[in-house]
Amino acid sequence: MSMGLFDKLLVKKQTLPPAQPVKPEKSDVPATITVWDNYGRTVEVPREEWRKMLPSNFKQYWSAPDGLANLVVTCLRDGFVAECLEGARQLCRIDPQPHRGATLLGVTLLGLKRFEEAEKVLAGALRQHGEEGSLLTNLAKAISGQGDSARAERTLWRALEVDPNQDNGLLWYAVIQRERGGPSAELDAFRRVAALPASWRAQLWLARHSLETKDVPSALALYQEALQRLKPVTADALMQISGDLGNNGLLKELTEICGPQFDVKQHGAQVGNNLIKAYVELHNTPDARRILEQLYAQQRPDWRELLLFWEREIDKLDKGYGPLSGSEKIEVQLLTFDGPIWAREGTPFSEMLPTKPADAVKIAFFCGSAEVPPSTHSGKIVSQPSNDVGRFSRGLPMFLAERAHIKTSANTTTLVPWLKRGGFVLAGGPWTADSLASIEHKPDYAVLLHIVANREPWQAKFSIVRLIDQKSVAAWEQAVNPNDAAASISDIAKRTIRELESVAEVSVMPTSEGLLPPTIAMLPQYVSGLEQALAVSCSALAPDTRPFLYAERSILDFLLDLCLREPDNVIMRLLLLSTVERESRARPDIAKEYRERLERLQHEHSLPQPSQGLADTAIVRIYAEAES
Repeated sequence: MSMGLFDKLLVKKQTLPPAQPVKPEKSDVPATITVWDNYGRTVEVPREEWRKMLPSNFKQYWSAPDGLANLVVTCLRDGFVAECLEGARQLCRIDPQPHRGATLLGVTLLGLKRFEEAEKVLAGALRQHGEEGSLLTNLAKAISGQGDSARAERTLWRALEVDPNQDNGLLWYAVIQRERGGPSAELDAFRRVAALPASWRAQLWLARHSLETKDVPSALALYQEALQRLKPVTADALMQISGDLGNNGLLKELTEICGPQFDVKQHGAQVGNNLIKAYVELHNTPDARRILEQLYAQQRPDWRELLLFWEREIDKLDKGYGPLSGSEKIEVQLLTFDGPIWAREGTPFSEMLPTKPADAVKIAFFCGSAEVPPSTHSGKIVSQPSNDVGRFSRGLPMFLAERAHIKTSANTTTLVPWLKRGGFVLAGGPWTADSLASIEHKPDYAVLLHIVANREPWQAKFSIVRLIDQKSVAAWEQAVNPNDAAASISDIAKRTIRELESVAEVSVMPTSEGLLPPTIAMLPQYVSGLEQALAVSCSALAPDTRPFLYAERSILDFLLDLCLREPDNVIMRLLLLSTVERESRARPDIAKEYRERLERLQHEHSLPQPSQGLADTAIVRIYAEAES
């Protein structure tokens, strides 16, 4: 399995920065700034809008040195150099870590090419607070910017004597030597610095050279030397070691050296990414998942996309997707879900449903059949993650069952074909009334759906069968554009209710305000959300089957996003909370990650009563059980 290059220190020897920082060209500046909201969602803010927000951001942290330092660093990274100058001056005045404040002010001035002022600030801090490697390196840059290269180089060497492990100074020194004497001079520069007391970073670059020349024993010895001097082991050191070993195919060595050193709080996603990648390529999914869960537990929204990618990759290996062996026995059963999936009997949300007599007409909606384009598996039974066709073949009947239960006098149930080994079944041919033979309490009518998805638009073929005589009493088709199915889903729901009213002797009832469906534009997403909630429910109903859930957190993220897109819709909120409740039974650790976001949702987007009270009660119960 090829996963691309391992992450390593993103410094190319051919393109090292010059002595002074240079503001990026306009073409290199991103058009937007990426931020994350309180729910962990990515938000892209146009640069000019972000620029307007910076004064208030600086005002917020004006008397908080740590927050102010982080903001200055962020502004420098994003190219807002001039905008952070006054903030950097304020930090230099109030920072209890004077070297940090002076360095960031010096870097800001260098970025503005105000070299004389930068030298004054940096030299003054050195006189007042003593020598420090980063201050000296930036002083060398200020001197170089004024054209005195000899004094700049002397200052730079003094910076390395004080701290040989500052990457900026070390790499600048190495490129100077390379420009004079070529690659051998650069290598000698790393050796010269490696000889300094407490040096470890130069050893990493010497180890990279050893790997490039296929001298693996020397590289491993240099890594051990560096790690013995590192207490604690820094994130950038472990990232370079793991990246270089990974890019040279030394995956076993990577895990043996870096695995025991990994600390999630200190080393984060960059090192964790390299370890997971190595474990995946070694097919060691338990250790890959162990690192993944440690990273998830930090609840960093900026890591979310990366972690979801690795969760899917690990799931692919764990679940053995692909053609099933001919010797494996395939047993299918029908799982039944009465009423809306978010209001199963025994849950507080069932109180919101209309009361119906026990002898009300019962209608079953059958999931899971579709004709799909030919695959490369030559007619074999294939295990794979849910795809768009499979989700639609299950989600649409669930939506129709929900609406029929709410809008008519009938009781409804959803029938889900299920592998006893664990997993949904997507049949290639239509299900028939004979498929209900195994059901103990048979419904009065069955609504059968078959999706023809081997061309676009898809065709949704419906039939309503009266079970007492197995007679088809209604049949129709509806074209569905898979890329824009909103109007089709709405039309299908209306047609289904009309046909049931006509042939199944059910009456249509008014819908209460709290049980209205999502807006038409949101129907495709809601149908998909129903199917994903179904996957969590099936996992909870069949705990003894092999694990089959795929990227569980992405399911909860998707349902949370639905609620935030239509925060006034009650049933989407109930769908989210009921799904979290079921997830908490098997994975309370995952459910706990969402507590703050759920409580924030309830507070910022209150529902009308009694829905708000029921939702609040559900959250309390979920986390009381999760803690126990």
